[in-house]
Amino acid sequence: MAASLQPEVEELCKKVVKMDVVRCSDARDSWRWKLDVDGRFSVAATRDWIDRQVLKSNNFKTRWCKFIPRKVNIFIWRVSWRRLPTRVALKEKGVGLDSVDCPICGDGEEDLQHLFFRCKVASALWCRIFRWLEVQPYEGADPVEVLRWCDKSRMGANARLVLEVVCSSTLWIKQT
Repeated sequence: MAASLQPEVEELCKKVVKMDVVRCSDARDSWRWKLDVDGRFSVAATRDWIDRQVLKSNNFKTRWCKFIPRKVNIFIWRVSWRRLPTRVALKEKGVGLDSVDCPICGDGEEDLQHLFFRCKVASALWCRIFRWLEVQPYEGADPVEVLRWCDKSRMGANARLVLEVVCSSTLWIKQT
């Protein structure tokens, strides 16, 4: 019988040794969030930690705008990681396609840059949007850079927010 208790006794000894590091006090129990210096949970602190620790290879800060639908935020996150199923991306993954040409204009291969900026339809759409917003047009062809461009625009915070919402929504609408 004593031999059969041996594993349990060893387990108990290990637990007692571990308890040596536990400090008891008369203070109330509380939760502490280790990702924040104040110990309080926040989505922003969590997002910043994910950007620094998990998404190190991407130099693009995770965006989450409360003024646009969740599906648009998720779409923008996928754009920032260049994880959209364009025809070029699908072909690179071995998906059999008849053509990688843009089905809208037929003037180029459908990659992210073409889909959102180089396609004649996309280009015309952006021109109208920038004219409507009364801002200088974005001159590039990279959907990730257009969002950085929104951040760097020299305008008030509210105007920049409107610009981000419109650009994010336009990117999302364009791909649907």
